[in-house]
Amino acid sequence: MKEKISVFMVLAAAALWGCIGIFVRHLNEFGLDAMQITASKCLVNGGMMLLLLLVTDREKLKIQKRDAGWFLANGILSIYVFNTAYHAAISLIPMSTAVVLLYTAPAFVMLLSVVFFGERFTWMKGLCLVLCVGGSALVSGLGTAAGGLSGPGLLLGLVSGIGYALYSIFSGVIVRKYHPFTNVCYTFLIAGTAAALSCDMGEALGIASGSGEAMCWMLLNGILTSFIPYISYTTALRYMNPSKAAILATLEPVVATLAGILLYGESMTFMSGVGVFMVFVALVLSNLPPRTA
Repeated sequence: MKEKISVFMVLAAAALWGCIGIFVRHLNEFGLDAMQITASKCLVNGGMMLLLLLVTDREKLKIQKRDAGWFLANGILSIYVFNTAYHAAISLIPMSTAVVLLYTAPAFVMLLSVVFFGERFTWMKGLCLVLCVGGSALVSGLGTAAGGLSGPGLLLGLVSGIGYALYSIFSGVIVRKYHPFTNVCYTFLIAGTAAALSCDMGEALGIASGSGEAMCWMLLNGILTSFIPYISYTTALRYMNPSKAAILATLEPVVATLAGILLYGESMTFMSGVGVFMVFVALVLSNLPPRTA
């Protein structure tokens, strides 16, 4: 029963993550830029997680000074970079393209794990890397009439994938010692603070105070696309294999693609569809358990 509920929680989290583009497009219309959206979303998530831990278990808020660097790296190099790049990419290129480029993250995780953790580079990892790179090239329209897609948008999409990959690397180190909620709390507070210091937060607050609708979209963005999904996904991992959860989470790009097509009239060519399929296959293969003798 718990595993069935966990499956639903992962799918719900993935579906909510897939709606990020909808919130970004709406907030862009109110005049918010990518960094302001990152700041508001991360501060809402981190703030709510802080309140949750203050009420339920304050012990989880305690960390050692020597570990602060990991939280800083996770907040700035991962969440801050990943969210800002992804939000900017969504503003420049179709949602389907942005989310597929984001999902090149497993390939970057494999490469970073080989470099920093000495993991073996197997033929399966090589295949996944080729599928990811090839699929991303097809989605971006390289060498086709679709190649007119925004160059900066494509670059930002790839940067978001690298930032997303770093979250797995840094969080993997942090959760060996701390609860996942501790990781989310400090990581998002740091990311939100970094984004707030890097943008015109006064303008963002002015937009929020001058429009109740804008404020609602900002709060809902932090709650529905960040706080609730991270709570759901992290809780589900207690009763489910991480590899299975990662495969189920591929619902995110499906939702993002459908949102782009149905809500914004975005189109997808046959070759782009092939590219999406290649990235999905790479994602599934990268999360298969290793074969045992």
